[in-house]
Amino acid sequence: MYDLLKKYYAKSDPLITIFQHNEDLKNRYYQLKPYLPKEKVERHEDVIIKIIEYHDLGKMNKKFQNKVIGGKRASDEIPHEWLSIAFVNKDFKKWLKKFNNDNINIYTLFCYVIAYHHTRSKDFSIDELKNAII
Repeated sequence: MYDLLKKYYAKSDPLITIFQHNEDLKNRYYQLKPYLPKEKVERHEDVIIKIIEYHDLGKMNKKFQNKVIGGKRASDEIPHEWLSIAFVNKDFKKWLKKFNNDNINIYTLFCYVIAYHHTRSKDFSIDELKNAII
């Protein structure tokens, strides 16, 4: 998957790949880490890193890439953060669940954090989401 992240773009100004964007975010996380509660960070750091790695995977689609590279915005483009959730497979879901505690479902939290890391006002049907993913 890391090879793909080096081929698709995350940002247009400057033009950077998803891989580089994720590396930049990881560096920012490590800068903030000393200011975060040590016990919680130690318990959930693997999940935090995975959130960073997964949050923009939905940008690996033609409509988003056309927008980033050529400035061509598609009116029917599904938000990339919603598409990113499609990369969570059964094995990864199972891995996330091992971080659950009595009060928090980490899988649900993981998906929510990624799906809503931008504010959107447009709704899409389940069929539109499925068609964009498949």
